[in-house]
Amino acid sequence: MWMSSLLGLSISPIVVGLVPFVVVGISFSTVFDMLRQADVGMLLVGRPPGFGLVGLAISMFCIAIPSAIYFLTENYSLSPMAGMLAIFLAGISLAALLLRLSERQFRLVG
Repeated sequence: MWMSSLLGLSISPIVVGLVPFVVVGISFSTVFDMLRQADVGMLLVGRPPGFGLVGLAISMFCIAIPSAIYFLTENYSLSPMAGMLAIFLAGISLAALLLRLSERQFRLVG
């Protein structure tokens, strides 16, 4: 935030709060997709699973939800604090959901 003011840019605090949740969502969706494709025989041979279309779709969803909250907050002149709270709750919920999905998929690999 201080770097943007140093450069003369105006970045909304909602965008700053959005970035970590988007990164976590993309990371967990990648882990889930790779675990979903993993098979014991495939791993024993040394062929790792790749990133598939399901992981891409989940990643786009993890980008779209916080972005939609940001645009709704900005376009309807809602309080920035309400936007931060909404993004925080949505980000934590998405991260917890993807973590649970990844845990469940990890148990199914064996």
